[in-house]
Amino acid sequence: MGEAGGDYGWLVGQRRRLERERAELRASLRRIGEAAGGDAPLTRLAQRLHARLSAASLALTRMDHGRYGRCERCKRAVEREVLAARPTARYCRACSQRGREGDDDG
Repeated sequence: MGEAGGDYGWLVGQRRRLERERAELRASLRRIGEAAGGDAPLTRLAQRLHARLSAASLALTRMDHGRYGRCERCKRAVEREVLAARPTARYCRACSQRGREGDDDG
């Protein structure tokens, strides 16, 4: 399996964490949608929450396809510390750093 470290128990924990985050984000978006009524700050908040929801859903899809924990650029394993801090991470530390330095498309 292409996932970080291949540790099944750890991956199950990551899946639960992502599923919980996705459910919380969906609930938050529903509440904001009910309250927004054209309020620009709430609309911006909803956009940020939607981006996080999309990232969580994509991470779960990568898990389903055995690609979770693989860098989308170099195909090496994403460091477990990176995934523990940000379960939606798509890049290893080195590729992420290259993106921040402007050597790559981020």
